Amino acid sequence: AEGIHNSLPLNGYIEDDDENFAKKATELYLNKKTWLISQQNGIEIINKFYSKEKYSEIFLLEINKIKNQLIEHRKRNFIGSMLNYHTIKSSKYLSKWIEEKNKQK
Repeated sequence: AEGIHNSLPLNGYIEDDDENFAKKATELYLNKKTWLISQQNGIEIINKFYSKEKYSEIFLLEINKIKNQLIEHRKRNFIGSMLNYHTIKSSKYLSKWIEEKNKQK
C-alpha cells in the first residue's frame, strides 16, 4: 500500500490473497480504461507528494554537505565501502578467470 496518501484516489489495488492479486493485476494490465485512470491517479500522487520543487533544495543541500565532507562520509558509509570492496574483488577474480581461460588456448 505504499504511495497511498490521504484522500487521493488509489492508483491500483490492495489484495492479501494471491489469486485475487493475480486477477487484479491482470485486470489492470488488460483494461485500458482502468490502466489510464490508475496511471493518472499515480501521477497525481507523485506530483502532490514527491514534486521536484518540494525536495530539490533539500536534496542539493545534502549533496553539497556530503561533497564538503567526502572523506568522513566515506568512512561512515559501510554499505558503500562493502560494495566497493566486492567490486574490486570481483574484478580481481574475473581477471584471474580470464587469465586461466587464455592459458587453455
